[in-house]
Amino acid sequence: MTKRLLTGDRPTGKLHLGHYVGTLANRIRLQHQYETFFIIADLHMLTTMNSKQDIEQSAANARELVLDSLGAGIDPALATFYLQSGIPEIAEITLFFQNLVSVPRLERIPSLKEMARDAQKDEMPFGLLGYPVLQAADILCVNASVVPVGKDNAAHVELTREIARRFNYLYGDIFVIPEVVMGDVPTLVGTDGFLKMSKSLGNAIFLSDDPVTVRRKVRSMYTDPVRVSANIPGTVEGNPVFIYHDAFNANRAEVEDLKRRYQLGQVGDVEVKDKLADAINGFLDPIRERRAQYAADSGFVEAIIDAGTQKVRKIVQKTLREMKNAMGFKHQHALRRLADLGQSVWYDYIRRDLYQGPELKRLIEQDELRGMTSNPTLFAKAITETDLYDADIRRLSANRASPAAIFESLMVEDVRGAADVFRALYESTRGDDGFVSIEIRPQLARDTEGSIVEARRLWNACDRPNVMVKIPATAEGIPAIRQCLSEGININITLLFSVPRYREVMEAYLSAMEQRVAAEQPVDRIRSVASFFVSRVDTNADKKLDAAANDASRPDRKRQVARDLKGKVAIANARIAYQAFEEVFRSSRFARLQEKGVHLQRPLWASTSTKDPAFPDLYYVEALVAPDSVDTMPPQTFAAYRDHGDPKVRIHYDLRQAHSVFSSLAELKIDEERISLELEEEGARKFVESYEKVLKAVHDKYASIKTTR
Repeated sequence: MTKRLLTGDRPTGKLHLGHYVGTLANRIRLQHQYETFFIIADLHMLTTMNSKQDIEQSAANARELVLDSLGAGIDPALATFYLQSGIPEIAEITLFFQNLVSVPRLERIPSLKEMARDAQKDEMPFGLLGYPVLQAADILCVNASVVPVGKDNAAHVELTREIARRFNYLYGDIFVIPEVVMGDVPTLVGTDGFLKMSKSLGNAIFLSDDPVTVRRKVRSMYTDPVRVSANIPGTVEGNPVFIYHDAFNANRAEVEDLKRRYQLGQVGDVEVKDKLADAINGFLDPIRERRAQYAADSGFVEAIIDAGTQKVRKIVQKTLREMKNAMGFKHQHALRRLADLGQSVWYDYIRRDLYQGPELKRLIEQDELRGMTSNPTLFAKAITETDLYDADIRRLSANRASPAAIFESLMVEDVRGAADVFRALYESTRGDDGFVSIEIRPQLARDTEGSIVEARRLWNACDRPNVMVKIPATAEGIPAIRQCLSEGININITLLFSVPRYREVMEAYLSAMEQRVAAEQPVDRIRSVASFFVSRVDTNADKKLDAAANDASRPDRKRQVARDLKGKVAIANARIAYQAFEEVFRSSRFARLQEKGVHLQRPLWASTSTKDPAFPDLYYVEALVAPDSVDTMPPQTFAAYRDHGDPKVRIHYDLRQAHSVFSSLAELKIDEERISLELEEEGARKFVESYEKVLKAVHDKYASIKTTR
């Protein structure tokens, strides 16, 4: 695995030449050798700059910091920029590290006193004293192997090394011991010739300074104070002008000639400084050009900071979990806590090797997996990409079975096999979980009678009490759902997008249960879920909102409303749906059924993986944690939640805001009913396309098998 490098700066302003020689030059070189992380250390800034104005300014400063770094040569494809304050887990790691270092040890770090003096602090704040501990957390939370720093920060990294060794000694080897890499000119003196270059001291040349400003600053530079005229021999050693020539003038012959003549009293300060200004401007020209190109790309800097922060937070969360486990803090992982909150997770994935081997059993026992769904798209992928089904396809084709019949046979066998693995869970939960779903042919979405006949046939073919048959919640599907439930068939209602249609689904369930109770038929083992599709709602709504936001004929306020609503419609829709669920299943009508043994028809959140890369990977999953609900997750989302999920019941958050989302849509003349109808039509069409693809996959697979025999 490639070793990691951590670098970064506080967002206190633009970068200057001192930053370049101290760390930037090393960063640019090392980014090609290491996986590079660039921290925008806005929490560190608070140790010396903590006014509200400072904090508000830090966002703009962060942008300038990234632009300067990109201009200098940091490649956004190689380096990950991230915001320290966007990763709250760093604070918790810092807390653990604070107990591994003493106050006298911190007081021996010389740069802390300098920082307190520069910030004009009469007394050292606790945060400033602990600055190196927070810095250690920054470095170790990503397990960085290399830290390029200036001379003044080398002592901080040494403390980090001590903390890492101490933690590893006490709790086990979690951290690598980072190494320090310093630049060729670790500290660059400022233009005043006395103190190191610093924005606060007014002695800095910034990477973004224009050529005229650079020349003005160079001409004001401190040189040899003894030399009052050009014919007096001058001192080169320690002379700031020649320190800068050595650092930035690529014409070595010119530098040596200037040094020689300066020492002989044959050249004046004006010529030496003018040539230095030319050299520095020549050095800065490509930096300024690259910087301007990145600055012109609207939103680019903000996007890479957001993406980087999300990426690094996952790494830090993993580090924190490893630390806690090593220290003896034993706690349930996220999926178990989700189950404790009353939400069941079902796998949106099925494949023969999953249930025939040990993996499915492991997921059930260790990761609280409580169900599974199947669909043609998943089967098509498995048939095309593996040989798991080749023998069955060969056998069934030899009996002249059609592709449709072969597919159904394969699907029924997989559903039966997976249901058998889930059977123990089904029994232990008294029929509340452990279900595997099978889907009727999508061509029947508008055929009530055909849906009923197919659902009966699949139910009998699977012959397992912990199977559900999927029926779409189209207008024609509602009566089929009611009829099948009244016959005692477990139904998973799919293609559900709107709250009004959801109310029809709940009514169908209650009516069917009332019919069975009236007929004195058993109801205690009948289960149903209503699969409410989530992210697809935003996919549709956001396109309409983008159009509204870009419509120049609309008032600016309404265009801003459209921009503000992006990514909010789906969650609002689901929360209002859950509100309807609670209303119906807390009613006296359901209470009477419950006394007879009828169970809740749980809402199931489907399509909860994030489609828009602008949102976190668990955006929808986290927002819709709710008691008495189900969330179907594809493997990658399931793994992500196990890794960094944060289970809290959030379904009731800001319901007033959820309702206002739809008021705002109406104000923008965006019809929510139209969104639902479009999604239903699109969903039905895509299901048909997936079904046809799986039939083609079966046909093509058989053809390829015949060819290779």
